[in-house]
Amino acid sequence: MVDIEIVREWLAKADEDFEFARLNFEEGKPFFGQICFHFQQAVEKYLKSYIIANELEFLKIHDLPLLLKICLSKDPSFEQLREDWVVTHFDFSYFNICLTPKAIFATMDA
Repeated sequence: MVDIEIVREWLAKADEDFEFARLNFEEGKPFFGQICFHFQQAVEKYLKSYIIANELEFLKIHDLPLLLKICLSKDPSFEQLREDWVVTHFDFSYFNICLTPKAIFATMDA
């Protein structure tokens, strides 16, 4: 049985990450790495909340393509997300990948 409170907690955290990133982006803040990180975190938490809500296989990972694949096993309409994702690389000291909208799956499909 799904614990709806856990799903709500994941969604609330995802909303926080998303709003933080959106506001900083819209205000033109020069913190591109942090903005991308929080958008990525939001997507990860939204996918995980869907996984939990639908009692799918929950993995403690940060692999968006794999999380999306798990969601796809329940709902093929998640496929449309694949068309909008892109991997953009930035030269941050230890955080090297930032996700923005259209080819994150190029590396997965290669």
